[in-house]
Amino acid sequence: MDKNNQTPLNKRTISLPLDGVTPLRGKRKRTEKQLEVELPILGFTPQIARTSHSSTLGNRTQSTKNVGDEREAEAKYYVENDLIRNVSGILETAAPLDREVKQKAVEFADQISNELEAFLNSNNASAIALSEIPYSRLTKWVFMNKLGLSLPKEKQMYPWISDFIEFVADKLSRMAPADCQPRELVTFKKFDFMARDADDYRRIDMALTQRAHQRHESIKEEEENGAYKSSLAIIEVKRQAAEQDQAFMQLALYSRNLYSTQINRRFAWGLTICGTIVVACILVNDKILASVPMDVDRSEGRKQFVSLLVNWSMCRSQRLGYDPTIGYDEELNQCTITGSDGQEYNCESVVFMAYSLFGRHTRCFKATLLGSNTEYIIKDAWAYADAKGSKISRDEITHLQRISDMLDSNEELQGTLPVLEAGGTVQIEHPNGIDGDTTEFILSSIDPDVRSKVPLRIHRRMVLTPAGMPLQKVKSVDELIVIIHDVMQAHTAVLQKCRL
Repeated sequence: MDKNNQTPLNKRTISLPLDGVTPLRGKRKRTEKQLEVELPILGFTPQIARTSHSSTLGNRTQSTKNVGDEREAEAKYYVENDLIRNVSGILETAAPLDREVKQKAVEFADQISNELEAFLNSNNASAIALSEIPYSRLTKWVFMNKLGLSLPKEKQMYPWISDFIEFVADKLSRMAPADCQPRELVTFKKFDFMARDADDYRRIDMALTQRAHQRHESIKEEEENGAYKSSLAIIEVKRQAAEQDQAFMQLALYSRNLYSTQINRRFAWGLTICGTIVVACILVNDKILASVPMDVDRSEGRKQFVSLLVNWSMCRSQRLGYDPTIGYDEELNQCTITGSDGQEYNCESVVFMAYSLFGRHTRCFKATLLGSNTEYIIKDAWAYADAKGSKISRDEITHLQRISDMLDSNEELQGTLPVLEAGGTVQIEHPNGIDGDTTEFILSSIDPDVRSKVPLRIHRRMVLTPAGMPLQKVKSVDELIVIIHDVMQAHTAVLQKCRL
């Protein structure tokens, strides 16, 4: 695994202010609003502690029950209308991009699969399941159809599945040379848990994270307690294959929290496990793509699942759904965001977070440049484009350029209109060069016929001035009236002069 491979999970924590966030939980004591930014062992993943359901005032005033019902209905709709099943190429999407690393991943997966089969065939299946030897519980899962046991409860299956995943992590860490240690991916030790950074009271069956020894002392307890911001993927468990659709719905319901707690999340992975059937899912802006089922009751299915776990452990962070253009400056102890102008901006605070599973995933940050007192607003969003990517729907960059061209000379509007300092498509480096960050790029390993069903979105980033202040800091009604006047004047000019 080369030095550019960045693990997505946690190493240490710093805090940045988060403007205007209201949690849904009403029973918890309110604390100072913060952005928790965390550093992984080989790279950086900044993440956020708590979020609200939506940015709109109306949603903030809804009851927790109403918001919960709305989210459930939304997740059900997504599964009924936006789920694509039995997609080949999902597992390849997780494979390392580096040729040598990919080859090593194949070799390690083959070796681990062989050791797993040898372990399973070493004794009578029932004898192993009843023994106290390490990993014995995984046999109850892979052999649950053969042992003649009654249908287990979900909570009984959690440690069985966890043992399987831990078996792979242990074997892989021992195989890999010391100079290229892979991520050690395991489940949180706590199952059926309420994530401490959730904004509701829902409980997650399981989630994939990184082993505590690869993290900073201050957050090792998260392997025990569980948090969305520390999760690579949500795992939804059901007793039998007949409950597959319900598993998809709950996966969609919980995975929205990965976007609202991880500021560099581009797309999400997830797993459903129904009995012995494992399905890997990629959740992008408009669709959920589900893999061909992997049945761990069969050696072929076990090998596929092992390969997926190994790939996740060895691939670059971009393959896991993270944004490599958001990094960390060790010297300044700050999150950095690379603008389309190539400059690295230091993130001061989060202004707006992505709150939904689908959509533009708009995020806004307040930032500065090294050596400058100027404050900037950085806006990230995934915009629709035509099939060729040549025309972007509602292209904000084009609109802002038009506003600047037509209204820049109007002195009355100075300071009230956004000024585009830099803007363009986010560029992702990989072993074969540099590509614009799009859903097409993310799903390049998927069959073209399937990709054609996924609307094309392009990851756009703008650097804007001036940076305003939150309305919460307005000190008087008179000041608020002046602000509203300026806003209306600016909007009127944009509408009448620019026809936007």
